[in-house]
Amino acid sequence: MRKSVKTLASLCVVAGVSAFPAAAQDVHRLATSSGLQAVGSNPGFEVLTQAGSGKADYFCSAGEFAKRWLNARNSDRVVVMSVRAPSQYRANRLAVAFELNAPPGPNKELLLFGGPRVGQSLSVGHAVSFCGQSRIQTVLEN
Repeated sequence: MRKSVKTLASLCVVAGVSAFPAAAQDVHRLATSSGLQAVGSNPGFEVLTQAGSGKADYFCSAGEFAKRWLNARNSDRVVVMSVRAPSQYRANRLAVAFELNAPPGPNKELLLFGGPRVGQSLSVGHAVSFCGQSRIQTVLEN
């Protein structure tokens, strides 16, 4: 039995076949200007949660990731798919999941308080505009 597993593994290496699914090879990571980490692929990706981060930080990170790795236009939309759920890409971490150009959910409006809510969406251009604001506000408060 062991010999057949080794033979199969050798054949996979020679043939260039990976043991990982193709989608796993397309996963991108980005350390964003808001200090958060974004990870994922097209169309779904996550921004890993961090204590003290707000809605502007999460949308900023989502916008930067979408522009950098998904080649999104400013008019494309990032939509919150789940909030503070276990990450699909990092063990023992929570994340806010986004999807590019998904239909918005019931919480379409962007409230100025609280964290991101499922269904909220912003254009990529608007999301990226939060990048400077979130960091400036932190500097002014200190």
